Amino acid sequence: MRLSVDPEDPDFLDGCNHMGVRVFLDGTERSEVVTADEERGLLVRYVTDERGKLVLNAARTEPLRETLHGAVAIEAPHFLRAIQAEKEGAGQ
Repeated sequence: MRLSVDPEDPDFLDGCNHMGVRVFLDGTERSEVVTADEERGLLVRYVTDERGKLVLNAARTEPLRETLHGAVAIEAPHFLRAIQAEKEGAGQ
């Protein structure tokens, strides 16, 4: 399964970050996740500082992102998995 809250991502699902989705990387729950892909073992998230505040990019125009790799697991309500499976079946 792959989910993203980035409108530029082909797997964007509006509001999925407010639907009870939890994302884990190597068994540890991660926050500030933008995109998670179980099959590719890929997670894109916003970088935070030691206080949990978002870190801005060098131009200070948007939050800095990092890409992490490992065992990605997405816990999502059944209806979200069904929506994504339908999208994948339609070739979107």
